[in-house]
Amino acid sequence: MCTPYFYYHFMKNFVRQYKYSLLCFIVIFILMAIPGTMIPPIPNFRDWLQWDKISHLLFFGGLSYVMLRDRYQSPSVNNKFFTYGFIFFIGVSYGAFTEWFQHLPFVKRDGNYFDWCADIIGVALGMLLFSLLLKKKNN
Repeated sequence: MCTPYFYYHFMKNFVRQYKYSLLCFIVIFILMAIPGTMIPPIPNFRDWLQWDKISHLLFFGGLSYVMLRDRYQSPSVNNKFFTYGFIFFIGVSYGAFTEWFQHLPFVKRDGNYFDWCADIIGVALGMLLFSLLLKKKNN
């Protein structure tokens, strides 16, 4: 039977290990929740495409990189395939959540599939960058 003391220690250790990942989740949510009326208008489609998709790539690439870095700080990383798959799933799911959230009427933003695709590509690029740097560090 788990006691409140166990849960307290578990959460304390979880927050300590994943503090940067949690911070990234919060920052991304705040940036995605900014009402559309507060974002300056973009003059043409080409400018929108570059600015918007690049920001999604950077946000979610950074998130997956930080999640992997936080996870690899722990000495108990046994299954790399599971770790990468789980973090990919978390990043893609969080991207879908933020796009759904932007569709809500009070946010006044336009969540769409192309942004979610940019989120997915960002997650994959962040994971690729981490694995390349990890490989370089271990050699």
